[in-house]
Amino acid sequence: AVSLTYQPATLKPTKTGSTKLVLHPPRLLAHPIFRRLTLPDYDRVLNEARLSALALCLFFAALKDSPSTSLRLLALDDILIGLDMSNRVKVMDLIQEHFKQWQIIILTYSKAWFERLKAHMESSHMSASWKAIILFEDKREQETSPRIVVEDSGDRIEMAARHLRRKDYHGAAVYVRIALEGMCHQACAAGAIPVPHVESQKDRKLEHFLAVLDTKLCELLDDERRKIAVQLLARIRMAKGFVLNRNAHFDVEEEDTLSGEIVSAIATVKNFGDFLKSQHWAKSNFRGGQQLTPAERLTANIGAARDAVSRGGLKQALGSLGEANEAFWEIFGARLGVQFPVGTKPTTPDIWNAAKVQNRLSPSVEARLNPLRPYLYGSVKSKDIEVAKFADAANTLEELATPPAPA
Repeated sequence: AVSLTYQPATLKPTKTGSTKLVLHPPRLLAHPIFRRLTLPDYDRVLNEARLSALALCLFFAALKDSPSTSLRLLALDDILIGLDMSNRVKVMDLIQEHFKQWQIIILTYSKAWFERLKAHMESSHMSASWKAIILFEDKREQETSPRIVVEDSGDRIEMAARHLRRKDYHGAAVYVRIALEGMCHQACAAGAIPVPHVESQKDRKLEHFLAVLDTKLCELLDDERRKIAVQLLARIRMAKGFVLNRNAHFDVEEEDTLSGEIVSAIATVKNFGDFLKSQHWAKSNFRGGQQLTPAERLTANIGAARDAVSRGGLKQALGSLGEANEAFWEIFGARLGVQFPVGTKPTTPDIWNAAKVQNRLSPSVEARLNPLRPYLYGSVKSKDIEVAKFADAANTLEELATPPAPA
């Protein structure tokens, strides 16, 4: 608890016996009390966070009690840095409640607090509109003084797009990956979806979140949302493999193709984020233990591949087409009656070769599939991809996987 004592202004002589008086301003004295014990040396007992909180309370109270003027400006220059992150957010809620008619400026050098503050201001309960701006120093040769550059700071997806426009592909990839990590973290929290235990939060990986979200979203009861989720997850897997991977090193020789890959990844993550925000996580919306059929995997990956091609993400498109090819041979091999010894786990090439050896693959079908091998197995270089050939490969898989109509 804190009790306050007000001391009014006083006139006191400058020194003993002097007739000259000096005005001493009023004072507001704080007396913190802990377990009914007054702390006279609280500046030595309370930590920096509590002292900062006490100072902020007095400062805000003084502002509220001051006569109102036409210009109401509240500028906070990193005064919240002494508080932990959760209490900083509480202070912003107090500001939102008590200073609605004020122009508020928050300045900080902390990137983590800046991003947390942006996310908080974008939440639905904040009535005022906020603008996030980055100021940085731009030093140029033959100039004696630096320039101060002002740049809007949108969400991480917008930042990724901004870096892409500058052809900063690495920066764009980093921002879109961070955006995906945040989306997955929030979705798992909202849906109370358990993720693998780790000793430290720093050891938590994107793969942990994607794995549990993949399982959860494939259990959706709504067939339409399930279909959308499966395709989005297929697109995310390919984007993660080629762009959103910490170990992905861009090949200088293929720099011309990077723009399309990043564009596709940004669009994929944005769409996935919109889907997660609109998802209701009640248990009644899911059926436990439901798994994808090969036909669903085929449809999802062909859809993901076509979407990637439309945005110029050719590597991602090839990856999705390869996934679709695996699902296709599970379906087509079973329909042809291809046989394997009990207990074996044949790969896609194994099924294709066995179909030929066992004379179950007709010459006409083989003639259609053989020219498409580089596309189906992803061995064609992205710079050599022909969109028409890609479309032929996707259409062929879809056509051959469709069961023949009953006679």
